[in-house]
Amino acid sequence: TDLFDAATAERMAGQLGTLLHAVAEDPARPLGALPLTSDDDLKALLDQGRGGFRPVPESTLPALFERQAARTPDAVALVDGDRELTYAEVDRAANRLAHRLLRDGVGPEYVVALALPRSAATVVAQLAVAKAGGAFLPVDPDYPRPRREFMIQDAGARLVLGDPAEVWAADGPETAPTDTDRTTALTPAHPAYVIYTSGSTGTPKGVVVTHRGLASFAAAAAEQYAAGPGDRVLQFASPSFDASVLELCVSLLSGAALVTGEEGPLVGERLAEVLAERRVSHTLIPPAALATVPPQTAGTLPHLRTLIVGAEACPADLVDTWAPGRRMINS
Repeated sequence: TDLFDAATAERMAGQLGTLLHAVAEDPARPLGALPLTSDDDLKALLDQGRGGFRPVPESTLPALFERQAARTPDAVALVDGDRELTYAEVDRAANRLAHRLLRDGVGPEYVVALALPRSAATVVAQLAVAKAGGAFLPVDPDYPRPRREFMIQDAGARLVLGDPAEVWAADGPETAPTDTDRTTALTPAHPAYVIYTSGSTGTPKGVVVTHRGLASFAAAAAEQYAAGPGDRVLQFASPSFDASVLELCVSLLSGAALVTGEEGPLVGERLAEVLAERRVSHTLIPPAALATVPPQTAGTLPHLRTLIVGAEACPADLVDTWAPGRRMINS
């Protein structure tokens, strides 16, 4: 027909047959309980939606980062303005702060709020909290005060770090904390971080993500987005958005550099400038922000090999403009 191709029409006819057969078998069955899909078709759909099963070794965020730091200690891990920090330098800074947090009583099941902007200090603080065994709660300092206070209280955060200078001033040992230092042994089942929904449909809700879940997510991100040594990932998202965790996993758990601390808002000519000057190779940008970048910019960014779009539907014209010459992934 003009509306449906043959395969779609056959599938709809099959669904109607399944429905009528179920009605004939049990006329008293509630309408909402009647099937439209056969058991075999339902199994095929579920298998397709889940994708292939791949076992991921259980781990924790500190272990994943420390393993990468040991592999590439001299590679650039963080770019913050004119400052570049190697993996070894980031690891030592996070260790110093982690030991200070341990002295404050931070450990597994302990939530630490990080009211810090996009910056190298935020990343170091996230790693430090994880190394101490705690769970970090990113709180965007630009949020209205009532929103910040709600998140901190609702998550049960007992400590707030809100000054980047405090991150760099920590004077603890530069060796990585172990379970001997922690209040309790850190396991993959412990919370790694707490992230809040946007609240667009009501009250923001906190989601607790374990180290086990983060390790699985990091493995999938490494495979899907294929960043590695020599690559640069832009820290575009606010630390309070879950996309910021994707940026962390794609970069610091894969040997790439995370470009942080770029003054915003990252839209239009400013975003184009950052992508070019920082030689960004991988970035996640919402379509609404990407649409503000002059279209002619798309062909002038040879370093940008992987462009990820998400959070909303991506118009076809943006795909036509930005996909040629690179991988463009709708995440």
